[in-house]
Amino acid sequence: MIMIDRGFEAGDFVNGPLPVWLRGDDPIVLATSVCIHRNLSGFRFPHCAKKTELQDVCKEVLKAATKSGRYKQFKFDLVSSMSFHLRNLIYERRVAQPLAYDLDLDLFPMMLLLSDDETKSVVVNANDHIEARVNRPGFDLDTCFAEATELVDCMSLKYAKNDAFGYLTASPAIMTTGLEVEILMHIPGILFNYENDKWSTFAKAHGVNPDGFFGIGSIPLGNMFTFCNKTTHRQSLNQATERFNTVIPKLVEIEEEARMEDQEGRDDNIARALGVLKYAKTITFLESMAAISMLRLGMDFGLYKDYQYDTIKKLCASVFDRHLIHSTKCAPDNVDQVRSDLIRRALN
Repeated sequence: MIMIDRGFEAGDFVNGPLPVWLRGDDPIVLATSVCIHRNLSGFRFPHCAKKTELQDVCKEVLKAATKSGRYKQFKFDLVSSMSFHLRNLIYERRVAQPLAYDLDLDLFPMMLLLSDDETKSVVVNANDHIEARVNRPGFDLDTCFAEATELVDCMSLKYAKNDAFGYLTASPAIMTTGLEVEILMHIPGILFNYENDKWSTFAKAHGVNPDGFFGIGSIPLGNMFTFCNKTTHRQSLNQATERFNTVIPKLVEIEEEARMEDQEGRDDNIARALGVLKYAKTITFLESMAAISMLRLGMDFGLYKDYQYDTIKKLCASVFDRHLIHSTKCAPDNVDQVRSDLIRRALN
């Protein structure tokens, strides 16, 4: 039995600070995420381990984290103790992606350690025994990497590693370093003006894959993509991170140029989006994110000065389904109408 006395409540997130990806000032590079994967020596990978082994991993990690003193500003909880609604609320905030996995949590014990400011998290027994993630606003690769490394090193656990392959991970793609990098970018100019292969081929040629809002395997939302490393196998840490220092500034340059093309068409799309936001009687999540993206683009160009960035950021955080359901107590079937009411009140 694993005793946890610092669990999570939905209100901690709904009534708390903005999600990390909305806290920055950069209009294009919204957030940096670095995740370091480790597996404990002497234990099988989570996908082939027995329940008792995974419980032992949770106990080892919890004991080491508590002893280290580094996790004093963290809350801990077993994922099986969280409701489906709470897990998805945390997932919507881009805090800990594995919580959305469709697993029998009675057979696959998982645990979440999350800092009070939501910038640091450790998920235990997802793809690997430990997935230590740091999220920061803007493009801040060095800070994220240093802090994620500290999260795993401070526990002084013995991690699975050998001379030929480096750190052993369930995914061969990130073996050697166990490093996963995601850069979240808002790129409406590129998406409206350029063919996909012009920018995605460039990124892929440098070992960086464009993916969806929530990372690998997800879909884009509101013209936001994450750019992720394809592989780190047999690469040094410098090689694994340097590619982002090449790709991201170039993508920013391409996006800035794209935003200046077809300005008449751009401004028309922005005005249409604002009309939808201000007058729609019902609006889906995907439609609202796309329209808010265009409004943000217009504000980046100095349009619509009656609106404040803080208002739009709060609105962007509030239109997610789980956030709306908890904050308004609405029925899931009525969420699109409640979303449109919320948006109209904020903008009119």
